[in-house]
Amino acid sequence: MELAKGIGCSHCQQTGYSGRIAVFEIIKMDAAARSLIVNGKSADEIREYFNSIGCRTLADNCRNFVLEGVTTTDELRRISYSVEG
Repeated sequence: MELAKGIGCSHCQQTGYSGRIAVFEIIKMDAAARSLIVNGKSADEIREYFNSIGCRTLADNCRNFVLEGVTTTDELRRISYSVEG
């Protein structure tokens, strides 16, 4: 599998990106999640709960865009480590 790599041109100011696409993370608050937060559970415990019910993280969504050729590994690294790191 070949991953996307931005080349750049005068129109994109040498970034290699054409247009924009949103990479996002949406979580639906339910009673269990609310209870974890209210009871002061750690971020790791809360993240584990959301993972267990199938929520995808910002990094997961960006990783899929990389595999689909929509964005680059550089962008995945920039997004993932600025938010989760």
